[in-house]
Amino acid sequence: MASGLLQRTKGGAAKELKLGDHIYIQTDVSLGPIKPTDVVVEVVYGNVGDHGLTNIMLMPLALMEELGDGVYRYETNLVLIQGTSGYTLRIRPIIQTSNIPLSYRW
Repeated sequence: MASGLLQRTKGGAAKELKLGDHIYIQTDVSLGPIKPTDVVVEVVYGNVGDHGLTNIMLMPLALMEELGDGVYRYETNLVLIQGTSGYTLRIRPIIQTSNIPLSYRW
């Protein structure tokens, strides 16, 4: 199985949602040999427009447990925003910039 693969995701609610309601999101991610401390699993959400999401916001999911074989469970509660909204999940590396020497001359 490829690293960084979302194996299973569940979310949403069985009722009609209103502004301010919470949407529970849970996903199992296969990281393979990658450590969970090296990535961020995020929900990318916003208003649905003609060409995708607008007013995009990001929220990291919390690491909840290791399921074995490099698979980890993440979850969060998302507060519903005004308008027609949508979300997707992404996995990205954590970029450590503290080891990069910076030098400025004026």
